[in-house]
Amino acid sequence: EAIVLVDQESRILRTNPEFTNIFGYTAEEAFGERLQDLIAPDDLQEEVENHMYRMVRTAEVFAVETVRRHKNGTRIPVSMICVPVESEGIRDSGYAIYRDVTQTKRLQDELKQERDRLRLLLNITNSMMSRLDLGHLAEALCKDLASVTKSEFCALMLPDSDSEHLRIATVYQSDPRGGIGKDMTIPIRGSICGDALRTARSVRIDRIDESSCTSEIFENADG
Repeated sequence: EAIVLVDQESRILRTNPEFTNIFGYTAEEAFGERLQDLIAPDDLQEEVENHMYRMVRTAEVFAVETVRRHKNGTRIPVSMICVPVESEGIRDSGYAIYRDVTQTKRLQDELKQERDRLRLLLNITNSMMSRLDLGHLAEALCKDLASVTKSEFCALMLPDSDSEHLRIATVYQSDPRGGIGKDMTIPIRGSICGDALRTARSVRIDRIDESSCTSEIFENADG
């Protein structure tokens, strides 16, 4: 845990080695600097001032979760405990104790993603139980997938028996005015979707212009 001793004006009097490990500043660099100027992001300056006032002026011990800034500018999620210090009956300093909770936040995010996946499976199960119409089931599946992946578009495409194309069986679009609709087709060869079908492997594309496949060009019945 990073430990820093500050005076009533929030100026740093002492730090421990872990302060350097978490925030990147040596004890010499930190000494005499105002805590908020050194490790607080610009948008949290007022928060730090309120915490220091609460600690030194009210003698309250408290803990919060917040964000602080590394020397290189990286924002670090931290848990913080503030402990006032009294000297000869005068509260003129206090300790701020920081713990880097980056790993904890990452695990929380992974847990949330897992809950989203389980929710999706539950929605699919409920849809299968309540919908006998496969078309309605496919529409519900597309909508649920778009919701979990935070996408604006999701389509179920099936191989067309009469051509080397994939045909849209059902589609969900957040904007109903979108230009892609049911029964439109896309070539199996040379397309991202076709590549996923042929290799039976999931494909993730962050920038379609950097993909080795050609851009997805959908066609209607008239070409």
